[in-house]
Amino acid sequence: MEVSIPDPERRWAGSESMVTVDKRVVDTTALESVLRDVEDVARASITEMIDRYREIFQAHLVGDDASVARSILLLGEETQVRGIARDARLFYETALRLALPLVDKAPQILALRRLARLERDQGRLHRAYDLYTRSGDLARDSGDAQGEVVATIGQATVLMYQGHWAEAEAHLRKALGQMEQSSPDDLILQRGHVANNLGMVLTRQARFTEAEEWLEQAMKFWTRVDSPNDCGVCHHNLGALRLNQGRRDEARAILQGALALRISSALAALITTDLAQACAEDGMVSKAEEWGRIAEEYALRSRSPYYLGHMYRGLGVIAHSRGAEGVTFFEKALEIARETDLPLLEGETLVDYAPLRADMGQTEEAIDYLDRARAIFTSLGASGELQRLAHVARKIRPPATPVGSSDEVGAPMS
Repeated sequence: MEVSIPDPERRWAGSESMVTVDKRVVDTTALESVLRDVEDVARASITEMIDRYREIFQAHLVGDDASVARSILLLGEETQVRGIARDARLFYETALRLALPLVDKAPQILALRRLARLERDQGRLHRAYDLYTRSGDLARDSGDAQGEVVATIGQATVLMYQGHWAEAEAHLRKALGQMEQSSPDDLILQRGHVANNLGMVLTRQARFTEAEEWLEQAMKFWTRVDSPNDCGVCHHNLGALRLNQGRRDEARAILQGALALRISSALAALITTDLAQACAEDGMVSKAEEWGRIAEEYALRSRSPYYLGHMYRGLGVIAHSRGAEGVTFFEKALEIARETDLPLLEGETLVDYAPLRADMGQTEEAIDYLDRARAIFTSLGASGELQRLAHVARKIRPPATPVGSSDEVGAPMS
């Protein structure tokens, strides 16, 4: 996918530079180079795997099953980084089976979390939440304070993917309570994660002053812990806050600055998509197209349905802003959202899609989209999204002018 290009025979009329993932091909002139790269990666992977298997067999021979389970978990992590989710799942599940009878519960706690993270990234959010819950309960019963905190933060991230902002905030504050007994110099990474995430969920609830305070705290943590990706998350959240505050030039500068950090493809996909959408909304169409192309490449590398869906929603907005339809992109985002249990993404896509349908003369369908989105946001308690929906709805169907009024609306008629 990283070296694929749009299939010239399957482009749709409104898009010269971007198509959905199912309309990409590998140029035959690039095949030889691609195969060489694949061979190099495969050789390196096999060498690493053999070394890991050697560790596993040596631990097995001396009866150290806890070390066996940990080594298999590492094998799963390395496999997941390479984007092979199916094999990673097999390793995690194998490690979990080996860890179940052990007196030492640490490998089981970690195996449950690794499975939860994999399920979350694959869009199976209810299962991810259940696995984080099992991990947290076991950590609490085993006296593993850090494991309990990490699992609670994991639950919060799942709720954030779903758009349950108030519930996510409650879990994050629960994590703060779980850390109260620890020294302020302990669990710095976890404290930074909580501050990052509180900044985001408070922004989503339009509580901008509180969000700013938490993001300021978060920035201080990332001067103490070398974690570029977490620092990038903090910059992304701060950029989103600035966009919500109307400080758009500053927001774009913050988001571009985050891309200079050593961040994951998934995070880069989110940031570049937001940059592209911000540029489109500000009338910077050529810049929006440029960032959109970059976002597409990062999203493909991430191999995550969530980031792909978020990216396609952004490309739909860009296409609409430049006069192209963008239907293909919006429909792809909706397909991903509905297939992978991402209601927030579905609702946000419907809100962005509705103006396009209205411009196509399909006003009633646009209103239906907004009604569906309103039901989703109401069930999630997503107040910020409801406010944006109301703004879009007024543009599609403005309030009727009161009978008998002209340029000015006087007192109501008796």
